Amino acid sequence: MAGEPKTPSHQEWAVTPRKLWDIEHSPAVVLAGPGERTADLAASLEDETDLAVERIEDLEAVLDRLETNPAVECLWLAGEGGSDDVDLIERAVATDPHASVVYAPEAGSEALAARATAAGAQGYVTGDAVADEPVDRVHAAVEWAIERRHDAWKRSALDALVTGLDANLFAKDTDARHLIHPSDVSTKDGGSLFGRTDFEAFDTSDEMLVEAYEDDMAVIRSDESVLGKVERYPEFQDGWQMTSKVPWHEDEEVRGLVGMTLDVSRWKNRERELLQRLGHLQRIPKYLTHDLRNPLAIAQGYTELAGEGDGEALATVEDALRRLSQRLSEFHDFVDVAVEGEPSRTAVRLAPVLEDVWDHVALPGTDLAVDVPEGARIVADEDQLRPLVENLFRNAVDHAGPRVSVQVHLHEDGFSVGDDGPGLGDPAGDIFAAGTSEQSDTAGIGLAIVREVATLHGWSITTGESDLGGAQFRVRDASVVSGPIERTPTGDPVALSGSTDIGDVAVPGSATFSPEWVKLLGAGENCWGNINELHFASVQLSGDAAVTANVTAMSVAGEYSKAGAMVRSSLDPDAAYAGVCRLADRYPELLWRDEPGAFAQSSQLEGIDPAATWLRVERVDDTVCSSVSVDGEEWTPVDRRTVDLGESVQVGLFVCSTVSREPIEARFEDVEVRHLE
Repeated sequence: MAGEPKTPSHQEWAVTPRKLWDIEHSPAVVLAGPGERTADLAASLEDETDLAVERIEDLEAVLDRLETNPAVECLWLAGEGGSDDVDLIERAVATDPHASVVYAPEAGSEALAARATAAGAQGYVTGDAVADEPVDRVHAAVEWAIERRHDAWKRSALDALVTGLDANLFAKDTDARHLIHPSDVSTKDGGSLFGRTDFEAFDTSDEMLVEAYEDDMAVIRSDESVLGKVERYPEFQDGWQMTSKVPWHEDEEVRGLVGMTLDVSRWKNRERELLQRLGHLQRIPKYLTHDLRNPLAIAQGYTELAGEGDGEALATVEDALRRLSQRLSEFHDFVDVAVEGEPSRTAVRLAPVLEDVWDHVALPGTDLAVDVPEGARIVADEDQLRPLVENLFRNAVDHAGPRVSVQVHLHEDGFSVGDDGPGLGDPAGDIFAAGTSEQSDTAGIGLAIVREVATLHGWSITTGESDLGGAQFRVRDASVVSGPIERTPTGDPVALSGSTDIGDVAVPGSATFSPEWVKLLGAGENCWGNINELHFASVQLSGDAAVTANVTAMSVAGEYSKAGAMVRSSLDPDAAYAGVCRLADRYPELLWRDEPGAFAQSSQLEGIDPAATWLRVERVDDTVCSSVSVDGEEWTPVDRRTVDLGESVQVGLFVCSTVSREPIEARFEDVEVRHLE
């Protein structure tokens, strides 16, 4: 009969598999119906099997039992043979779709059997069944339920793996079409990934996709695995992923492949940093041996001459020892920078540092001109910034002569140090590599320190000709503030007019407004690079404006979860913007996109006081200044840059969880949006 499980002979049954979802209990069988009709079956099951047998005389109590533990594998329903029985079968199947229902009416017919099967019964036993048949039917129903529940358990576990882990799990058929994939993957047209190859779903010009497809087909056709393949994301310089793919077999044939992709950017970039640092440290003994030998030999030789009465020899010894001390100091700085690694940033006043360092480097006849506003700051680790500046100054003094003039200029993304010496000419090799100086008494390690500090801060160093005609070294990609915007708020505060999700956010966000606070709930994959997904509460303003808020609380979904203030040229995902936020409730982070559609940037301000929960973003023309404060009274500017915003801007607050399907909530107090005059 249709719907009945395959029934082996009675002698073959022995229920041995334990239920993975409930290992404390044997499979449960509930015999429902009058006692005289289920007594013999109960006795046979209890004597011959290890099933847990329960009896219920009241059929209406069956549904309550199905909703309690342990789960019922087989429900034997000994009904009267009417419409009420069929209705009960439907309700039982709806209550627990994985339980097997065997219907054994007192009086039946083919029509009743068909109705029971259509309602969801897996078996039908007539009143004239042979003695062993009911027991066999129960065993078959239990086995069917165990397999069905086990399949459901595996599907649930797979769903949890695919959606819950910080990795992308997938399965593809023999044509490399996606069958199982993360639900938050966005294709080029926003459609479903199911049933499509990577070529069909994404940009076919992507070389990484070409190689991925070739790997797919190699796994499927050659039945060989690809394990732990590490490759760089094509769109992100510092982005890395590790992919494994193995053949998917069914009935000894390849059904396709299953695989996993894991973002390993953090580990790869950390590995690169450690290897780079190790390389620097391994070179130190060679530099020490090479660079200290010459002044030490001079000191030893002239000491002998001094002992023989040469009056000028002592001056030469003193000069050699001075140079020896200077080299040791440089090596000490180099080792400190290499070992300390990641800098602890603060908003450092640049002019006082420049002037103080120059006092330790300057010689009679040298001159320094500082074209830096007194209030200008650079976000840096001051203990590492000082050796960078010192070695740029010392390089000018050593190479441009004893009467060199040095100038320092402030730029929007950093600063430059130039001199009036002979310039760099056409240097052979990497001038920043330690040991490349042509002077016999120096290893050239000073410029290696400069590059090491810049690299650790995420800055770049370029060389060229200065305004004075000599050499210039320019520090780029730094967060620089030339000073606060001297503008006064005017008029009454402007209320935020509403909120919206920006970008293809997987979980819709929301905003709640009160006179004392604003609460934002939002997800979003990130706010960096080519991705701009967040929930934004804002108001559209023309002209100059500022937004101030105190982030008093925020939940955290990932290490880059964000809550902060922002100005945008529009609500489009590719809009230009600038802002400052709390990063995972730890310290501030700067965010910006210089012009619409450009690659967005960010800078983490790890050295800023974690208590600086007050944030302010001011817009004057196309200049945006971001500041932070611990009390809302004294403000520290942390960024000032030019952003192509246009006349009308969106000013407000935002959240971005950076975990696609897990939103965060942030509470903002003392929110104030004003025009500036």
